[in-house]
Amino acid sequence: MIDIKNILKRSWKILWSYKVLWIFGILLALTAGGSGSSGSNSSWRDQAQQNAPGSVTEMFPGRALPADAPEWVRQLVDWFVKDVEPLFLNPEQHIGTFIAIGVILLLVVLVFSVIAAFIRYPAETAVMRMVDGYEADGTKLGFKQGWKLGWNRRAFRLWLIDLLLSLPVVLLVSLMIGVGLAVFMPSFGTSSTPGTAAIVSFVGLAVISLFLIIVTAVLLTVVRNFFARAAALDGLTLGESFKSGWAMFRRNWKSAGLVLLGSSCSSCSYRPILFC
Repeated sequence: MIDIKNILKRSWKILWSYKVLWIFGILLALTAGGSGSSGSNSSWRDQAQQNAPGSVTEMFPGRALPADAPEWVRQLVDWFVKDVEPLFLNPEQHIGTFIAIGVILLLVVLVFSVIAAFIRYPAETAVMRMVDGYEADGTKLGFKQGWKLGWNRRAFRLWLIDLLLSLPVVLLVSLMIGVGLAVFMPSFGTSSTPGTAAIVSFVGLAVISLFLIIVTAVLLTVVRNFFARAAALDGLTLGESFKSGWAMFRRNWKSAGLVLLGSSCSSCSYRPILFC
């Protein structure tokens, strides 16, 4: 059984004395996940409904804006009324526009995902190898030296591991979406609604699928770190990483569950020395 208390104490000591790891940890925190926010302002629409509920183009005739409003504000409002409002008032007439917007957003997401991957996986590989080297002989590297440790095929193998491990979750989500479309698509464009039995069946399947997705994601998160360790530290090929990582997981599965529940962040510096 792994001494978790000793690992945590040792991890904190390494992190405190090896401060260049903080830089890689920040890079991992910024690229391992993201969050965003969006908002909308409905005051213009509300005022228009009060002043001229029969016409959207009468929303800003001059009385809905302050008399001293800047010209750029008026131009922005005119553009919004002319080009944006119709998209939501008559969406069926602008399907092509919505498709184009979706494609553009998808491309933007893909570009940022690629950039994040080029930062995340070398940084993760560098952290594991730097900590492993420090544990072996006390060597401390600078950022440039550490980045060189991560910028190699080992980082690419970490990306491949994540790609392969994401497939089961993607398949489960796709199955749930497919069943949902099969249940509700026939009612689109008609006055009919799905039967009670169909809806109950879909809800039940959705709950079961969600449970399976969560369980699968947790299990894959646990075993993923063994595969990543084998690829990053031992320099094994993809197949060898899976084989070696799975063998190590079988030997340490109880301790792995306890430790990794408290160290789910990929920037944890002690992860490379957890299992030996």
